[in-house]
Amino acid sequence: MEVLAGMMQPEDVWRNLEYESPPTPFLLRMLHRRPDWHALIIHRDDDNRPVGFFLLYGVVRADLAVEFDIAIPFPGDRKLGLARKSILAFEKHMLAAPLCNRLWAWIDEDNRPCLELVRTCGWTITRKVERGLEMVDGWVDVVEVRLDVEDWPALLARRG
Repeated sequence: MEVLAGMMQPEDVWRNLEYESPPTPFLLRMLHRRPDWHALIIHRDDDNRPVGFFLLYGVVRADLAVEFDIAIPFPGDRKLGLARKSILAFEKHMLAAPLCNRLWAWIDEDNRPCLELVRTCGWTITRKVERGLEMVDGWVDVVEVRLDVEDWPALLARRG
């Protein structure tokens, strides 16, 4: 939990995850004990250093949807293709078995890099909700994105 808590320290990370302050390892341990909350750590290939994470919300079960957040918190680790590579691996991990029937997330409409990421991965942007998410300093407009297990094979074929 110390690694995960360390990656949540930048203000744009803990605020986007709706925390009121940077979470401590203890808080994350308390959250992690819930059966519907999981964390997956993203590591670099070259040195196996942890550089980001997925947070999953919801029971992982083949007939259910799983909501998630993704973050690559430190600017030096961004723009290296790690988020896209991680999303593709995450899809495969969750949908090949399948461990769930849908992956979905809410994205702050102003988070252009994240929106571009899901667009380049071919995910469906299903709707926009004005003032759809309450953050620490107010409401933000969000878009919902998703990938359904039945749409995944066709998406893989389009990617080549």
